[in-house]
Amino acid sequence: MKQLVLLFTMLACAVQPAQAQGTVQFKAILTGASEVPPNNDPTIGTGTFWLDGNLLSFLVNVPSDNFIPQSAYIHGPALLGPNGPILFDLGGPVFHSGSSQGDPPFASFFSPAAPPLGAGPFPLTAAQINELESGLWYVNITSAMLPDGQLRGQILAVPERALLSCVAYTNNQFRFAITGVTGYSCIIQASTNLESWVSLETNTCPYTFTDTSATNYPYRFYRAIH
Repeated sequence: MKQLVLLFTMLACAVQPAQAQGTVQFKAILTGASEVPPNNDPTIGTGTFWLDGNLLSFLVNVPSDNFIPQSAYIHGPALLGPNGPILFDLGGPVFHSGSSQGDPPFASFFSPAAPPLGAGPFPLTAAQINELESGLWYVNITSAMLPDGQLRGQILAVPERALLSCVAYTNNQFRFAITGVTGYSCIIQASTNLESWVSLETNTCPYTFTDTSATNYPYRFYRAIH
């Protein structure tokens, strides 16, 4: 029975979701404090970007209860601090009303373009992809009050998810591989109830983990944290 339960756990760890191959996701948190010069606007915007091959798509949401967003641009190359030239105009926004649950109204800049709203997706050169992946691009939101920029956020790659690939249960040992986050430090944790987790090992991906004490438990679940 113990072997059957362990086998079920092995199969469970192999079906964790992952990003589609070939698509890289990026995120940006937009604040007034990140502007140059900074401002005191408490608004926090969010941006999600997808690089599929050489095509860059995006969705940028900006609450509009403190100001009315007018335009949005991708700038670069520039790290946090200095300003960079405009690379892409994200087009006109769509405005959404707030909700009865207290959510504020917000503006969305999006792709694909639906003229006169939205823009892109944008084809990128190899040099531009390298800048994007190096964290050298940022998003800038303008307003009538601050036409040079009210909110700004650096576009940063989202680390891939760690994947637990099932390998084998032999000689009373449970063994699996951790992949998908090459170069990242991963902590392998185990639990018998999915509530309390115990750290077993820390290593750099990719690598293979062997649990030599698997037979000490009626069943055991595993996860990788990076």
